[in-house]
Amino acid sequence: MGPGRASQLSPETPTAVTVTSIRSADDPVIAWRYWQVAAGTTVLSSVTYKRWVWEPGQPLRAVCVGTGHAAPAQRCACGIHGSMDLTSLRDHGLCLAPATPLVMGTVALWGKIVPDQRSWRGEFAYPTELSVVRESVAEGALAALLDGLADYAVAVGTTALEQAVGDISAAVLANQAMSAATRLGH
Repeated sequence: MGPGRASQLSPETPTAVTVTSIRSADDPVIAWRYWQVAAGTTVLSSVTYKRWVWEPGQPLRAVCVGTGHAAPAQRCACGIHGSMDLTSLRDHGLCLAPATPLVMGTVALWGKIVPDQRSWRGEFAYPTELSVVRESVAEGALAALLDGLADYAVAVGTTALEQAVGDISAAVLANQAMSAATRLGH
């Protein structure tokens, strides 16, 4: 899939991991997650920890921001999160409305993997497929964003807001966008 094409992300459940384990980069767990695009760039960042930037070509390593211990840890929420399937991502994955373009996709998790109820937390991560939510991108900016995301050397496409977050979340995000526009005088 080339830049600008509709996403072909499969909603199937990826590899099952039910106990804490160590996975190699050659045999990662594939999970689902959201990113936002760091302001003024075409670089991915975490939706919840905006200063955590996912540089193209560089795996991200987990850090515990609470206590500084090795991440992920069994009795802590630290680690790089990924939902087990698309339904879980839609139900629980977007706790904050991103201020910049929203991207959903799959991510490879490896190193220490800790399973949670509907997600995994990994020690290392790198995107495996990206899909830009069209409604989250300013008019006229989509092509440049897709070109920039190609630096990740993974499949890049687009998707509709409802596909990415589900109907209820899409309505909530649309209301938040209207409120933000009203506050900014748009």
